[in-house]
Amino acid sequence: MLEGMIAALGAPVSRATLAAMCDRSEGRTVHVAVDSRISTLRKKLGEFTRAPRLIVTVPRVGYAIPLTYVVGGRDREGAG
Repeated sequence: MLEGMIAALGAPVSRATLAAMCDRSEGRTVHVAVDSRISTLRKKLGEFTRAPRLIVTVPRVGYAIPLTYVVGGRDREGAG
């Protein structure tokens, strides 16, 4: 799941897509399972003790890793 969110380059990834990455079919229990795995990832990454979060919740869509984390935390606008 983490690799899938990184590959999305900052775009939100739906719960259904994340569920497919975990070999699970569509359904309410699948979404609960995805949320549970995201919670576990956040704990492993120390997400509950730091801000801003690496994994962000996108309401009614899914989860995302902001592009600034994906490209190494650098500000790309000023480069040149």
